[in-house]
Amino acid sequence: MSVKVSVFSNLVNLDAELLDYIENGTLYVLFKLDSFSHEVMQFLYGSDRSQTILKNYQRLKEAVRTSNGTTNLGASIVPTAKNYEEIYTIVDWCMENNVYPLLGQLENAGKCTHIFNELELKEKELLALRNYIQTKYGVHYQIPVCPATISGVHITNTNHVIVDERTGLSCGWFWLDEPKMIQIGNITNMTLEEITAKIIAYRKSKFADVIRIERELEPNPFGGCGGDAKVLLGQYISISDY
Repeated sequence: MSVKVSVFSNLVNLDAELLDYIENGTLYVLFKLDSFSHEVMQFLYGSDRSQTILKNYQRLKEAVRTSNGTTNLGASIVPTAKNYEEIYTIVDWCMENNVYPLLGQLENAGKCTHIFNELELKEKELLALRNYIQTKYGVHYQIPVCPATISGVHITNTNHVIVDERTGLSCGWFWLDEPKMIQIGNITNMTLEEITAKIIAYRKSKFADVIRIERELEPNPFGGCGGDAKVLLGQYISISDY
């Protein structure tokens, strides 16, 4: 059976094996691309591995594969006050290198809450960015639901496969509070088919609780990833065979 998996990566652990999966079309990758600046990266993520991530942009550029108008790489781009002016350059870089730009809006969630006011952009700035991308891509460009949330897996730098404990989805920002993650396998001793089957089974086991909480909580806990909350829930329902 042929399996293609969307993987969300911060590019810290872009090792030879993962790169080989990408180049051979086994994995479709959505990766964080918020800046080409070491200083900005450090501010946004507090990472001491910013230089490694920046070098891996070049490695990914060489791994791009396109076929019939599709690409195997997408960039998750979140504009903030720290990287706003650079976003236009990032979008152009994506277009020049056949990487699809997925522009999302910053969420007041998780680790961002304590500096949200410092990073938040005004509506007119976000609209200007959207108009710029629409002009480049045409009127059909839409801010999409993050594919890593719905169909992907999250792989740590120790090769563990983890998902959100409450939903089984791969994106930790699916809920508007700090996520709780659970390990469901390791890519060193599981095939992609086994990982996919285990993720789907776990999601199904959590489905009833997800629907219950979605109906009970106000405001709606489903947010972000560049997608409308109701669309995101609808996608979750569709993959759960309910």
